[in-house]
Amino acid sequence: MKKIQFQFACSVMSPPTSGPMASASAEVPAQIPIAVPRSRGGKVAAQNAAVRATSSDIVAFSDANSIWEPDALRHLAARFAAPDVGYVCGRLRLVDPGTGRNVEGQYWRFELWVRAQESRLGSVTAGNGPIYAVRRADWVDVEPWCGHDLGLPYLMVQRGR
Repeated sequence: MKKIQFQFACSVMSPPTSGPMASASAEVPAQIPIAVPRSRGGKVAAQNAAVRATSSDIVAFSDANSIWEPDALRHLAARFAAPDVGYVCGRLRLVDPGTGRNVEGQYWRFELWVRAQESRLGSVTAGNGPIYAVRRADWVDVEPWCGHDLGLPYLMVQRGR
């Protein structure tokens, strides 16, 4: 059986004690550590702190408001069987939470088409913050102004990954 580590990242310098984020933090099981950034920096600093707090070869990311299919992590991880793969992005589907109806607009369908063409060429210029994974050896801390879902894929392509 392969080892999986879970890490909850909080985008503020200490976990909140009141409000909606406190409720979310309270729902994290006690055996899952909470990584907090060393300095202000929002989501990017929290992600950098979470990667430093883990030791797995592959690190997967999600957003707090995302729901993954049960086999999504298995699908992401399977792509890393190829040693030249450094980054894998899942597909974000936009649904109405009340009805479950697909609400993807024309722009999003075009964006998915562009990403599919990039993948056919063995490249990617943007990811999806709600569902992606990266090989730890290819991880790069990025500055807070540059999100990982945009900055990291670009840096990987620059480095030939």
